[in-house]
Amino acid sequence: MSDLNGAINVFLPEKIVKRHPTDHPWMTTNIKIAIRKRQSAFLRHGKESVIYKFWRNKLQRDIRSVKRLFYQNKVADVERTNPKCWWMSIKKMAGITTKSEWHHQFLNETTDV
Repeated sequence: MSDLNGAINVFLPEKIVKRHPTDHPWMTTNIKIAIRKRQSAFLRHGKESVIYKFWRNKLQRDIRSVKRLFYQNKVADVERTNPKCWWMSIKKMAGITTKSEWHHQFLNETTDV
């Protein structure tokens, strides 16, 4: 059994992928690994190589699908439980703040709501 574990550790080593506080919430370890592979292909083969273009296109597809799934799940969960939180989540994801709502244009800076 120890020979098997030794072979696994030699041929299939664990890779550490760090999560940073500035990462997007949809960022996964697979996306980070694909980014690393894309960057490696860029540095080794250049911008016009087939390998770099393959990893670039694969990364773009993966990011699109992960983002779509993340936002669908986030919205679906909140929509069922609390409509107010659902709208707040939608506005937050869209980058809309309460200051950009229509009624704030009639209030001056000193007026409290």
